[in-house]
Order: sequence, then structure tokens, then C-alpha cells
Amino acid sequence: MSLGHGLLMVLLAVWMITWSFMHGDETLVNRYSFAMRRTLLPESDKPPRDHFRFINTAYDLQLIDKFDADGAPLGNQVITDRAKLGRLFDVLAKHPEAYDFVICDIFFEEAAPNDSLLHDALRRMDPKKCILVEHRDREGKPMPHIFHDTGLPAGVADFSENEGEFLKFSLMRDDTTPYLPLQVYQIRNGATMEPGTFFWQLNGKSVFNDFVLDMRMRPFDLFEAEDRYPVDLLGDLTAPWISEEEIVDLVQDRFIIVGDFAIRDQHNTAYGEVSGPLILANIYYAITQGDPILRRSMLIFLFIAFSAISYLMISTDDFLEEWIVERLGKKNKVLRTLLLGLSYMVIFGLISLITFLFYSIHINFVILTLYFGFLEWAIIKFKTWRKAKNPAQEPQQG
Repeated sequence: MSLGHGLLMVLLAVWMITWSFMHGDETLVNRYSFAMRRTLLPESDKPPRDHFRFINTAYDLQLIDKFDADGAPLGNQVITDRAKLGRLFDVLAKHPEAYDFVICDIFFEEAAPNDSLLHDALRRMDPKKCILVEHRDREGKPMPHIFHDTGLPAGVADFSENEGEFLKFSLMRDDTTPYLPLQVYQIRNGATMEPGTFFWQLNGKSVFNDFVLDMRMRPFDLFEAEDRYPVDLLGDLTAPWISEEEIVDLVQDRFIIVGDFAIRDQHNTAYGEVSGPLILANIYYAITQGDPILRRSMLIFLFIAFSAISYLMISTDDFLEEWIVERLGKKNKVLRTLLLGLSYMVIFGLISLITFLFYSIHINFVILTLYFGFLEWAIIKFKTWRKAKNPAQEPQQG
């Protein structure tokens, strides 16, 4: 019975991992899990410092005219400096062999008077080494952008939030549309993502479509750490005195991400505010490290843990209830009930912490706590009823 219940709990836990949302009560444990993982594994699973090259557009802006839907002028609006972007992508288009890949996390919604150089450069970019971003409206339709005719792929880069905080990321937006990080992985590796009987299949491996993101690279790593990841200001990189050869040398063999890393494109996470381009970089790297993969060893660990708890609950006299009664007595029922629930929360919180440390997967421990608390209460009531009905019969083990 204990093994059967343990298997049932594994299926329940795995099913809850597939949910696209999390309960607010779990965010605190998530923060502790993140902090502990970063303490125990400060550098071991971070990308090498020479892997990415971040180009920050936050301070390189220009004003353009803004019009309403009827073409009437409304004033001005701020966009990223298209001339500077044009020079950067012109150099990249001339030297596709120099860099690894480019994500341009800038949504080109409005046209600018000086778009011609950038437009021409994007048309010459290799579609297997560059991707633009797109956003969806409330109906799920792609929002128009002015560089749709460049031949470059565009990936959906919208983030869903859980109670105002970014925690979980989905690989697929729907059955046919991957989000940008997965699309980049597919372009670079020729990977396939197909629906399976129970799970999505990424190159034949079962994966969770929704997973909690471990932020391996944080703003601290870009702007404050002694051994920082390289971040260039767009204006510095494209200044007139910087030669084409110098730009090529800076991006050599790098995975380039262009976007606002500092001011406007900010999202609330367990680590505080993190920029959208940095979140995309972390998601992509998490995919390359296999974070969403459903691993057999994790299932075995969960089966052993849940079966052991089930055995103690079913086969022993009231498990945690008896331990709590020995210390508090039988009179204080309210405090006993609270401590019983807290005990299960600690147990399943630790299980969730272990799965995150070793597999980058969070278990939905709140619902497991409520379920096991209710189950223990039901078992206690059943044993009490059985003893009252058969007072001479000894409780059976098993």
C-alpha cells in the first residue's frame, strides 16, 4: 500500500510541475532555494565569461514623431537609436563567421527617418544566426513590426507573471508556437519540439513545458561582480573612433544579446528586478543545460521519499501526530494541528529544495502539505473509529 501510494504521489507531483502557475506561498521557499543553490554552486553551473556578449541600448536613444491611429500628431516618443543599431548590424552582416548568434531584444514597432542602414543590414544578416523579437496582443495575434520583410525569424518574448513576479517560463506558447529561447535552441541545434502522450518531447526527451527558472546570471554579475560578464554600451561600441576590426574582435565567437539591460525592460523576479534580455539569456542557457528535462533519477528519488512518508503514516501509530502529542499533550488541539501542518510543510519544502538543487525542478509542496495533512487526519479518525468498534483487537501493522 505504501509503495502504491508513493507512486500515486509521484504522478501527482509531476502533474503539478506541469502547471503554468505557482501558489504565492511557495515564492518564499523559491527564494531560499535560489539563494542556497547560488551559495552551494556559486560558479559551477554559470555560463563561461567568454560565452555571452551583452550590448546595452538603455542610454542610446532618439526622439521620433508620434501619431495617433488617424495620423494626427501627438508629440514625440523615445526609441533606440536606429543609426547606432544600423552600424552595429552592418558590421555583423559583413562578418557572419565572427560571432556565434545574435538575439536582438528590441521591438521595432515604429519607423524612424534613419532606418535605411539598419533595414539593409538586417536583410543581409544570416537567418540561422540572428533573431528578432515579436509580441502578441490580447487575442494572441502577432503585433506588427516594421522589419517583418528582412527574412529574419522573430520569436515571442512575452513573459507571464505570477502575482506580479516572474517565476515560471513556458517553452511553448501553444501547440505550434515556441517562445524565443526555445526557438533559438531549435535554430542552432536543429531540435524538434513535439507533443507526446504525457509530456512534450524535445529531441525525443520528455520535458516540462513550464519550469521555474534558475537565474544563473543576475544584474550583479553584469554590473557589480569583480569578474563581470562583458557588457558594452551601444554608443561606445559604435562610436566613430571604434574601427570595424575592433567591433569584430569584441564579438568574436560570442553569443550576442542586444537590448535594454538597465532601465525600461525590467521584470520583478525572486532576485529583484532583472532585465528582459538577461532573462532571455538565462532561459536559453537553462534549456542548453537540460533544466526542463524530466529525469529518471528525480522520479526515483520522489518515489522513495513519498513511499517512506506513506509507510510511516499508514503503518505506524499516527506518525507525526504521536510525536507532537508527546511534546504538547492532548489538550492543545489547535496548536497540534498547526504544528502538524507546519511539519509536513517543512518535509515537502525540503524535498522541493533537493529537487531544485540537483534537478532545477520545484515541487508544488503547498498542495502536497494540504493533502498529506488531510490524509493523516483521515487515518487518525479511521484508527480511532476502528479501535472504538473493536476495542479488543490489536492494531495491525502493514
